Amino acid sequence: MITGFTPKQPFEEYAVSFDFTLVVGTAAIVSADIYAFDYVTNEDVSIDLLNPVKFLVNSPLVYGWVQGGEAGRNYIITCRAICNDDSHYELSAILPVNSTETVFVGVPLDSDACRIYEYCYDQAGAAPLTTITAFATIKNKAYDYDGKVHSIDPVEGTYDSVTGFVYWDIVRGSIVLFEITEIGLQATVTIPNQASIRLTTLASQQ
Repeated sequence: MITGFTPKQPFEEYAVSFDFTLVVGTAAIVSADIYAFDYVTNEDVSIDLLNPVKFLVNSPLVYGWVQGGEAGRNYIITCRAICNDDSHYELSAILPVNSTETVFVGVPLDSDACRIYEYCYDQAGAAPLTTITAFATIKNKAYDYDGKVHSIDPVEGTYDSVTGFVYWDIVRGSIVLFEITEIGLQATVTIPNQASIRLTTLASQQ
């Protein structure tokens, strides 16, 4: 089965995951391998695109680490897993690498906030999604932020359907649940002390 990862920039590197929950049943994954292939040439580019040092099996999940990639090219990331009942399973996802830095990430107006952003593309990674359901919910208590009290109500992300770019500006140090339904992303993270960071990168660090 082939799905799609959100597009990355050549500079970016971060964790990606394969979820075998729906196929392994009660079995446990005991070993797995992840490979990367050029979508057009089918050339094995694992040595350039994957970091094996940061590979992890935590059944039913398998984590890999993607890096680099040539701008404007698509790659197929394939994970092959073997379970303790000797069953074998395979999942694949297309990873597009953006041709240019088409999106200006920007920084929040308030110096004590961080811009959390993500890209939302279709499963093939070919086109931005027309609409998305994307919310951030502050999980810690209400707090005073530059004289403004923030509630724990979900806050909808600011989305640009032309670029597939969604973002929130949230005070640093908060604990926040992010949910983007269409790309299956759900993560609870602590907002870091920096101007901006991609959500998938932040989630992989915590």
